[in-house]
Amino acid sequence: MRLKIRGIVQSVSRIYFNGTQEYIAPNYSNYGYAYVSPQTLTNELHYAGGNNLIEIRGNHHQMRKAVEKIFGARLVAYYNRTTLPDVSSALDRVGQIRNLSYLFSFIFILLAILAMFTTIRRLIEDQMGEIATLKALGFQNRQLSLHYASFGLLVGGAGALVGAVFSPVISWFVLSTQQTMFSIPHWQLSYTYSSLAVIALVILICIGAADWAARGSMRGLPAKLLRGETESRVHHIWLERIGGWRKLSYASRWAIRDVFFNKSRVLMGIIGVAGGMMLMIAGIGMPQSINHLVDKAYGHDFTYSKRLNFNNYQQYQQTNHPNGQWVQLSQAHYSPDDGYDRLLMVISKGNSKGDYVQMKTTDGHKVEDGGVYVTQGFADRANLSKGMTLKIKTVGLSDPIKLKIKGTITSETNQGAYVTSKTWQDAGGTFQPTTLLVGKGAKYDKSAISSTITMNSQRQNAERFVNNLMSIFTLIIAFAVLLIVIVLYNLGALSFVERSRDYATLSVLGIKRNELRNLTLIENLITTFVGWLIGIPAGIWFLGEYVNTFSTINLVYSPYINWITITVATVFVWICSLSTTLLISRRIRKLDMVEALKGVE
Repeated sequence: MRLKIRGIVQSVSRIYFNGTQEYIAPNYSNYGYAYVSPQTLTNELHYAGGNNLIEIRGNHHQMRKAVEKIFGARLVAYYNRTTLPDVSSALDRVGQIRNLSYLFSFIFILLAILAMFTTIRRLIEDQMGEIATLKALGFQNRQLSLHYASFGLLVGGAGALVGAVFSPVISWFVLSTQQTMFSIPHWQLSYTYSSLAVIALVILICIGAADWAARGSMRGLPAKLLRGETESRVHHIWLERIGGWRKLSYASRWAIRDVFFNKSRVLMGIIGVAGGMMLMIAGIGMPQSINHLVDKAYGHDFTYSKRLNFNNYQQYQQTNHPNGQWVQLSQAHYSPDDGYDRLLMVISKGNSKGDYVQMKTTDGHKVEDGGVYVTQGFADRANLSKGMTLKIKTVGLSDPIKLKIKGTITSETNQGAYVTSKTWQDAGGTFQPTTLLVGKGAKYDKSAISSTITMNSQRQNAERFVNNLMSIFTLIIAFAVLLIVIVLYNLGALSFVERSRDYATLSVLGIKRNELRNLTLIENLITTFVGWLIGIPAGIWFLGEYVNTFSTINLVYSPYINWITITVATVFVWICSLSTTLLISRRIRKLDMVEALKGVE
């Protein structure tokens, strides 16, 4: 029938309209929806059937059981805002981006503390003469620490102001990356009072970090501070009791002792390197994890070429002998469960060419007769395990069917349960599939097909979903790189300022410039190596938490890390860290020996 378009609509229940559950992202060029009046439905489309959908407002936790009791076997599927993909995907994305901001804000604030701490320490080291003079004139440590804490207020406030001014740009950038996925008529920025709370928190953290740095750097008598002396005590370390200590080079022994004497600075360096590894592993590993999900789902778990959808399975089965594998998809109420209806996939035995459903259990077995198999995400949420009895109630059943859980499937998509058609029918269920999985070159009667979906189109749709998030991942990596470079640069500069007198003294005693460079290199290697070792498992853990923020009741993302992820993150962090050695080497060459040795007796 040909109908005239009377207007354009956008439905609140079709914000994330996929057209079919076989796609994980909207495909607006191929799938859309339309509304017609009851008169048009009857007169123009000649539909004589009844309504098949009812929308109810209320408490969905109580409504679920009531609806099943009222409709009985007539109930085909029950959805709420959490399970209907057209709505839940939009709500889930909001939660994903919010949780993502929480995770990375924690790391960013930690690195900001390090940056502020090292910056104030550098400032105080450069102004030690002025501090000693002020202390000699009667100023107390508390007054001086408040003075330098005001730098935290100034810098933190200015940074917060600049961030607040430019935050709409970042917000619009994030929104623009999502507009191709969601059908929303008007996009606008909306900030809550929590934004003001974050600004206040950042400023307080900067003030606290500055005050912390100031208090720890101004201890001592004015006369000693004026000569550049500190109250740090030199003592033997436990490594000196080891027999091979004297066999180490002088530069190595000096650097190791310096590590033990300056624990706070070394600890900050370790935290900076470890934080850098965490951010890089998470930033690189997240798109790898999602791409791995796409490759696994459309290449390993399923190996068909096309999905053919039929309206009448019995009629087609009687007149044709299809060369494929039948699948029945329906919503089901499981007991026990996590409070939501999930997919039930009943699969027939494959043809002579093999099965097109190739998913494996956690112990490496395929789906076989004799029980039901639940997906890993569903099992985790509902606390299901192998050997438990699962009640299944789906379309056409007045009473639930009981089956034992035979295994857990490592599938990220289609969260629910799988069962073979033989097991399902033996238990009293009916097998009325509407989907036929076929391979390349399969022959079938095209006139009986209602729709065709190729695996290639599903893969491309999933890749568009990944690309939609790549801009956000890239933005996070860019900010992570910026903060890592700032922190490591500050640490290197602070190390030079604190040890400028040591460098000058060693140079006067005959130590050459390249030997001084080796001193800084050894300490840098120790700090970077320890931070790198800590950062690898911390990064793997952080990636797992990062990935979990994108998991929903329909899709479960698993962290995926290979040697490329670790290698790229390692190379980047080591380059950033070791570049500080080059920075210090250049400053050593320009070191003013007379100025550095003033006040030395």
